[in-house]
This record gives sequence, C-alpha cells and structure tokens, in this order.
Amino acid sequence: MWNKLSILTKLLLILLLVAMVSAGASSLISYRVARRSLEEQAYNQLTAIREMKADQVEDYFQQIRNQVITLSGNRMTVEAARDFGGAFRQLEAEAAAAVDQVTQADPKLQEYYEREFFQRLAANTDTPVIFNDYWPAKPVTRLLQQRYISTNPFDTGSKHMLGQADDGSVYSRIHGKYHPVFRDYLQRFGYYDIFLVDGNSGHIVYSVFKEVDFGTSLLNGPYRRSNLAEAFRETRDDPATSAFLVDFKPYDPSYGAYASFIASPIYDGEEFLGVLVFQMPVRRMNEIMTSNQAWAEVGLGQTGETYLVGDDFTLRSESRFLIENRDNYLDLLL
Repeated sequence: MWNKLSILTKLLLILLLVAMVSAGASSLISYRVARRSLEEQAYNQLTAIREMKADQVEDYFQQIRNQVITLSGNRMTVEAARDFGGAFRQLEAEAAAAVDQVTQADPKLQEYYEREFFQRLAANTDTPVIFNDYWPAKPVTRLLQQRYISTNPFDTGSKHMLGQADDGSVYSRIHGKYHPVFRDYLQRFGYYDIFLVDGNSGHIVYSVFKEVDFGTSLLNGPYRRSNLAEAFRETRDDPATSAFLVDFKPYDPSYGAYASFIASPIYDGEEFLGVLVFQMPVRRMNEIMTSNQAWAEVGLGQTGETYLVGDDFTLRSESRFLIENRDNYLDLLL
C-alpha cells in the first residue's frame, strides 16, 4: 500500500510522523522538566520547613536556658534556697524526734499512693508497680508529703494551689513566702514543675507542683536513677556549668509521662547552695513541631508532617497521624 502512495503523500506522512514524534518528545521533556522542577520546589519547601523547625526548637531551648540561669542567679532564689534548706534540715530533726507521729499519719499517704499515684502510673507503663520501689523511707519526706500532698485539700493535679500547710512550722511559713512567686513564674512560662534541690543532701526541698518526688533525695531516694537526678548531679559536680539539659525520658513521679529537665547551680557568692531545676513537658515540643496542629497552613498539605527524633531513634514529638487518627496509627504499629 505504501508503494501505491504518491511521493507527495509519502512526504506529508513522513513530515506528520516527524511532527508527532517531535511533539511527543517535546511533551515528554517538558513533563520531566516540570516534574523535576516541582520535586525541587517541594524538597526546597520541606527543607525550609525543616530548618525553620530546627531554629524554633533551638530558640526554645536557648530561651529556657537563659531563664533558668537568670532565675538561679536572682537574689530571691538565692535566699529561697538558703531558707528552704535550713527549714528542711530543721524539719528533718523534728520528724526524726517524732517518728511515731509521722508513722501514725502514714496510712493516709499510703492511700494516696495506691489510689492516686499507682493507678495513674500503671496506666502509662508496662513495668509492674511495686510499692517499696516508690515509698519514701525517710520520715521527713513522708512528713512533707503528708502535709502538702495527702492532706492537701486540692485534687491531684492542683496540689500547687495550696499556699502553705496549716501546721505552724518554719518550713510552711517559708513556703507561704516564696511559693506564690515560683508558682506564678511556672504558669507564665508554661513549665511543668520547678524544683529547688539542696546541694549537700540532694533533697528536693521545694517544688511547685507537689508530686511524689517532693522531699525525696536525688542521691539515695526512689528517683536517684531518674533524668532529674542526672541533671542535679551533673550540675553539682561541674562548677563551671551554667546550665545542664537532659533529654526527654519517662518520669515516674509524673505518672510515666516524658519529661526533660534543665538545671542551673545556685550560688551565694562562692558558696554553693543547691540547684534550680525546670521540668519541661513534651507539650511544648509538640506545639512547635505540629505548628499547633496547623499543618496545612505552613505548607504541609493533607499528609505532610515534621517530628523530632532523639539520638536513640525514638520520637520526641507526636506524629500527625497519631493526633489525627490514633486508632489507625496504633493499628499500623501492630
């Protein structure tokens, strides 16, 4: 059939075929160039978002570092560390002399541990909760927890609303003086808890939130292996440290929730008094990494996300898919 066609027709068909091939090749090249351009644009956008998030995280940690250093050097904090340390030692002597009275009040504190603390902790851990692993042995610790936790009229999670216990002690008078200031600071800057730790004994002589770490020793108490204890020891043992940060880990006194701590030494001139510690919850990290759950508004569309991963390759912030569809996310992990 091809032989029957005129030369003109053949030329037209050849030209048409060449034009079609050229158009197809041109379209393919244009598609690939456009695809590469879109991919580069998407990668550049993701890189920009990644760098933005990195800057936000670094700015946040620099902010809290500046805050803990500034507050630890504040004259009020120095006086509070000295006053709380002295009052704690006085209370320690009183508790040792009246150990029978402290023991008589133990059942109510034990009830708090069993009904409030252990139930909440067990819901967040696969490790068996053993009473003796958490029960404070020292009478002064139990005395403080009796007055500020088990007989505190405020509910769990609101124990910090108590200004001072009605026991007439020097400690409670000092607590009533400083507690409103530290509580206001915590609420303004969004920290989970603020601690004052005695430099010699490692006892938590003050905390805002009043969980079961209150009054315990970070050197030989139930939480001596926690990341809070690590922050205290590292700060105490290195005089040149202005602030020391420990990574997020499950923290039992906060019912197994992930928590990070940043610590700064408290000095009165050359005298080392103790350590100021901030407890930071995961919530702030989630707010930064999820842009307050406004993924689409920052250019991540319907499925994009940013998350933080630690040196151990585990997440330090929540995945978008866990937040948006928890059940499906957990099913994928099974």
